[in-house]
Amino acid sequence: LATIGRTLRLEAGVFQDMQLSEEGLRIALFTILFAGLASQLGHSVILIANRVKPPRFVMSIAVGSAFYLFNVSIWSLSIWLLGRLFFKDVSYWEVLNVVGLAQAPHLFGFLVLLPFLGVPLGWLLSLYSLLAILVGIEVVFDVPFYLALGISGLGWAVLQVFQRTIGQPITTLAHRVRTRVAGLEELRETIDAQVL
Repeated sequence: LATIGRTLRLEAGVFQDMQLSEEGLRIALFTILFAGLASQLGHSVILIANRVKPPRFVMSIAVGSAFYLFNVSIWSLSIWLLGRLFFKDVSYWEVLNVVGLAQAPHLFGFLVLLPFLGVPLGWLLSLYSLLAILVGIEVVFDVPFYLALGISGLGWAVLQVFQRTIGQPITTLAHRVRTRVAGLEELRETIDAQVL
């Protein structure tokens, strides 16, 4: 918990410590998994609106968390490749440690359930996470903030292009899996006022 607290305070030293710790990758992976779980719980109103039964509800949350982990891994991969290309050779695991630990703000992802505040809070959590990634990238690649911003931004752009091009079949598969796991013919992604 101290590591998460230091991350939330955007302390650069926590990312240095993570690189040296044998527990670093484990902590990063647990952070990703719990952040994914919290984010999925925040979006669970969609499952409730679709009247998903409790066992399928739990499975849907688990599947959504797994896809969250996949997205973080791809973003880490794009940052790692760009960082190696332009700056210095670090291991993929070092970058995954940073991006994974930087998901700590999303541990509060369940708050997107709040009426009227949910969407803005979701954006703030994402921005907060991005700031943590920037601090970590500065440490891992030993670059100034503006270069960390550039590599992270390019990494995010690569992720977006990937998701909309060669990753589109994966995105479609993810939607189908989530719909099937929920036990539905089609998973409505929006909520009508009558449902609430």
